[in-house]
Amino acid sequence: MTEKSPLDEVRDPQTSSARLGQLATSHPELHVLIAAHPRAYPELLVWIEANGDPASRGVASQILLNVTDDGGAPACADRYRVDERAGCPRCT
Repeated sequence: MTEKSPLDEVRDPQTSSARLGQLATSHPELHVLIAAHPRAYPELLVWIEANGDPASRGVASQILLNVTDDGGAPACADRYRVDERAGCPRCT
């Protein structure tokens, strides 16, 4: 079995929240996709908002603004897509 690339891991909706946190610290180029991942938790979004580039900060901020009362993030909308080539794990 071949090992998944970090990008493939972020695109996989089954990637764990813990793994997303690890990927966020070692792959800042994936922050936008990590923020849009269905398992991105609020603390990770806050961290990306504080440590990411302008695009990833914007995505994290937008998602944090739309977090539902039960703590879950809403379904992703096209407005969260920043890199169409990479795609958004919530939208695929």
